[in-house]
Order: sequence, then C-alpha cells, then structure tokens
Amino acid sequence: MKIVTWGGHDINDELNYKATFSDNAYSMADIAPVLVKRSGRFPILGAVERPDRQLDIDIVILKTATRDTLAAQLMTWFDPDDATPQQLIIEDDAGGNPRYVYAICQALDNAGSLRRRAYHATLVISGDVLWRYSTAETDTWSITATGQTKVLDNNGEAAAYPILQISPTSAKAGGFLYRRFISLRWRTTEAATMYPVDIVNNGLDTATLVGAGKMQADGDDVRVLVDGVEVSRWLQDMDNATTQVWVSLDFQPKMEFTISEDCASAGAITTLDFDGDVWGSIRMQGIFFIGNEAFTYTGLTRKSRYISTFTGVSRAAHGTTADGHTTGDTGWWCQHEIYLVYGNAALGTPAFLETGKPVFSLASTNTSWVYANFGVTGERMAGAWSFVGGRGLGYTANQHTWATTWAELGIATEGVGVMWGYWYLTNPCYITNANFSNGQKWVESFLGTFSLAPPWYDLDATIDAYYLGPAGYNWFLQDSIAAPSAEAGWEAWSDNQALTALSTGVRLSVVLDAYDPRVQVNVYLEAADCTLTLNSSYTPVVAIGAETGGYTLAARISNTTTGQIIDLDFVMPTNQELEVDTDAKTLTYLADGSNQFQALTMVDGPRRDWLKLQPGNNTIQYDETGAAGVTIEFEWEERLYH
Repeated sequence: MKIVTWGGHDINDELNYKATFSDNAYSMADIAPVLVKRSGRFPILGAVERPDRQLDIDIVILKTATRDTLAAQLMTWFDPDDATPQQLIIEDDAGGNPRYVYAICQALDNAGSLRRRAYHATLVISGDVLWRYSTAETDTWSITATGQTKVLDNNGEAAAYPILQISPTSAKAGGFLYRRFISLRWRTTEAATMYPVDIVNNGLDTATLVGAGKMQADGDDVRVLVDGVEVSRWLQDMDNATTQVWVSLDFQPKMEFTISEDCASAGAITTLDFDGDVWGSIRMQGIFFIGNEAFTYTGLTRKSRYISTFTGVSRAAHGTTADGHTTGDTGWWCQHEIYLVYGNAALGTPAFLETGKPVFSLASTNTSWVYANFGVTGERMAGAWSFVGGRGLGYTANQHTWATTWAELGIATEGVGVMWGYWYLTNPCYITNANFSNGQKWVESFLGTFSLAPPWYDLDATIDAYYLGPAGYNWFLQDSIAAPSAEAGWEAWSDNQALTALSTGVRLSVVLDAYDPRVQVNVYLEAADCTLTLNSSYTPVVAIGAETGGYTLAARISNTTTGQIIDLDFVMPTNQELEVDTDAKTLTYLADGSNQFQALTMVDGPRRDWLKLQPGNNTIQYDETGAAGVTIEFEWEERLYH
C-alpha cells in the first residue's frame, strides 16, 4: 500500500515529497489484558485495555532548491501543537481502493542523514485503528410488512458498523396517532425535585378530541413523554373543555441568556452566539427558545470570556415557526422535551405509581394549590407537607387522630416543659398567600385551675413564612392564632394570610412552654384545608403546540446472521427520520437534531456492538406489528486490516 494524503495534503506526489511507511503499518493494535487474581486459583481475564497504536512515516523532500520552503510547509502540516485528528489516506500499490484512518501527529523529527531532507513523522491513531474505505457503501430498503428481510453484503475484512436512517412512510394501525409538543419554561433561580406542573395549564379540550374519535373518553391513551420516556401523568376533568394533565418533574435553576447577533426570520442558521452565565450548567445538546421559536443544538463552545456559541443549530424545531430575533433578545434553555401523545385505541388504564402524584387537588392550577389532603404515609407525593417537632407530634386526621392519607395538618403538644412542632411546605416559585380553613384548636390543663395566662403556660400558635430577612433566610412571624377561649372544647379557626414578598415557604406552628411542673397542658391545633397562592411571575409557563400526526415506531431490527437484535420505541411523524448510528453509538431524530438515545434497547442486554455486519452476507429482519410502509437507508464503511 502507498500513502496518498495527510489532512488533505499530498505528501507523496513524488515531485516534492516521497512518503513511505515503516513496518508497523502492517501490524495489528496491541491489547493490554487486565487479570483478576483469585485465591488459590489462577487469575482470570477481567477487562481488556486498548493502548494507542502508532504509525511511523518517513518523508523525503525531493527538491533541493526549495528544500527550506518545503520543510517549513511540512512542519505546518505535521504540527503537533495542532492536536486535531487528520485523515490519512492510503491506496493499493497499483492505485485504487482508497482507505483512511484518523490520527494526530505526535512528533516530526529530522532524520539528519540527508542534509535535512529526510523527516520522520510519528502518528497516533484516533478512534478506529482499522482502515476504512473512503467511499461508503449504501443500500435502501422499502418495507411493506412486518417480518421482511434484506441481505447486506460487507466486503470488508472485518466487521462494519452501519448507520440506519429509518423513516415511516405510511400510517399503521395502532400506536399513538397524534402528538403535541409542550414548551415549559422554568422561571425561578431555585432548583426543584419532583415539582408538579399542569402541562396544559387547564386548557386541553379533550371533549372535542373525544368527539372527533381521536381520543378515548376515559383518557387511558393520553400519555406524556419527557425526554423520550413515558412518565406518570394524572388527569382532571377528562372529556371536558378544560382538562388538566399533571406531571412531576425535576428542574435546575432557570437559565436565560441574551443573543449576541441578529437572527433573520428566514433562512437556516447553524451557530448562534449568546451572552449568559450558563456555561457549565446546561447540557451540551438540547433545546432553547427565543420568543416562541424553538431551536435545537448539538454542541456548545466558548468563544470568549463572555460569549458562548450554540453549534449544530436547527431552527423552527418541534413544530414552532421561525421568527426574527435581534441582538439583546432574551433566550431561555428548555430543560425538558415534553410531548403529549394520544390516539391509541388499544391502550387500557395505565399502571402508574403514586410516587410523584400531586397530593393537592388535581383541580388546582399552576398558580394555586388547593389542599384537602396533605400527604400519604409511605408515599413520596408531589407537594406534600412535612412535620418537624421537639416533644411535639404531628397527627393527620380530625380531632387528634391518625390516617394514612393526611386529611389534617395536626399538631399535638402534651406534657410539662417546652414542646413545639410545625408543619411546613416550601416552594421555589414563591408563596404569596396561605389560606388555612376548617381549622380547630383545643387546650386543657390538669392538676390546677385553668387559665389562659401565666402562671401555667405560654402558648404561641403562628403562621410563619420562610424568606430572606436581615439575618438571612429564616422563618418569620406572619400572624398569630389566638388561644382557645375555654378549656377542653374544640373551637373553629381560620386565617387567610398574605405572606411577605418572595417567601419560599410557609408553616403552621405551635410552641408551648408549660413551665409549672404541677400542671400538664395539652394543646391541639389542626387545619383541614389550605389554599396556597403562588407568585405568577415565577411559576412555570407552559404552551401547547399544534397537533401533528404521530407514528409509534415500535420496531425490532435483527441481524439473523450474527444474532444481534435492537428494539426501537419512538413516537414521530411519518416521513421524518430517526438515525441509528451503530458506529458512533448515537440515536438522533434528524428533524431537529435531538438526541433520542432512550428509544433504543439491546434485546440481549448491554454489549459493545449494537448491530454489526460481519464480513460477507448479513440477513437483516424487520419486525413491527401493523407496519405498512417503512424505509431504511443503510450506510457503512468497509474496514480492512491494511
């Protein structure tokens, strides 16, 4: 074999340069076995490490008259400081069959034996150590029914790793027939775990959809995909013009930026500069919004101290419309890709866990949480209250009783000395108002004459807010709840309290100091209902995208020759492409460049190779119930040892 080019430069034109390999060009890459020692037995193989592989090239400058110029050019081409992998192309000795590897230059040395005309380049291969034909093989398969097969011929000397671009071309019976993109903007500087959001903001007209035959009347087929994975969802007022769909999500603090260049309303863009303190916080690929337009990106680079760049940008993503944007416009990072899907008549009642379900009434809104229940024993419910006490106990049902579902915020302090307890809830979107209602209170003392004033005890029942005060974030009194007017009788109470601005928490608290050891004092305080009003300037903003047709890709692709199988599960429109790159091990929805890695499952468990083509013929089989039209475009590079 002979060398052709390095990084696109002709280093073996036999006019200026003559380049040849040393003997190691024909060798295989070494491995370094890692053995695990065993007591009383010989070690066994635990892992295999793959050291780097080097290629050595001898280059002779043929023109003596321009030797210095050619040497300087050579040093530019093989500059180790570049540290960028370059393509090294070779071909057969007689020409033809060009093939390549990627490598970096580790060193370029003057051989010194031919008056600075001979140089030695040490290259280190980056990535695959086998040679690949420069022209990829391609094949197109039009599938019309499940179970069909196709033979792909790998003429290389080693396994090849194909790229599959899968496009449903005809609707099929079954699966989700419709989908809508949901944009959700997180607007507070606080993070949140398992935060409940009505992703349709009380505005999904399911009555019309049911009437049109697009959705089941019981809503069993209404599902939510977050970052490609189905999550638990809870419906309110199904088959109604104002249906609600609740999900619980995790959020990082809000991430906003300003764009540093204009963006016209028409025309594609591939990069976009922005200014914002989000470097190191957002993912290296994802979604961002400017106005109502969604963009996807596949990379993120730092241009200067203050300016960063989104790369691999696709605009008008997820069914949004391209619009004009000017320097200084605010953009925001979309933390989750959310799709509402429906139209699968075969689905039954989903078996969702209680974990993450909002504990408040599902008739609540994103700005008002209405509590008739406050938690469930043994369950992690979204929006649940918590109890903290020092010799004080929390109880959960009417008049100092207990229940698994917490119907009351109850506080009991019984005995002598200092006792305290409180129920609390925090919300990163800030609580502006707490309306406690249907409350009751009780006090009684023993071994002494009842009195609401000392000497028997001091009692403080309060509503407090958690906000940033002079001493930092802490609980601060908002209102006091009067002690009962008589002993040993339940009295009603309620309190509708506006909280200090930017309060992130609220609590119902009792502190009892029964300081006379001759007297035991029992105090009970409870509330059966509470409505919390949240700050609408900081609560999540959601928008429902337009309805588009959906195709539930539920395919199994098998190489029956090697026995390797992958399953794909992804909801997408027809005539769009899902790319499965078995070489780079990526899964990309090409319409917007989004990563959909979660859509792939290796049937027989994790393995190094997803779906390789062994040398020779490989029979590929496609299985998908109801498939009537699917096109797969295959592309692979045949690999050789030399």
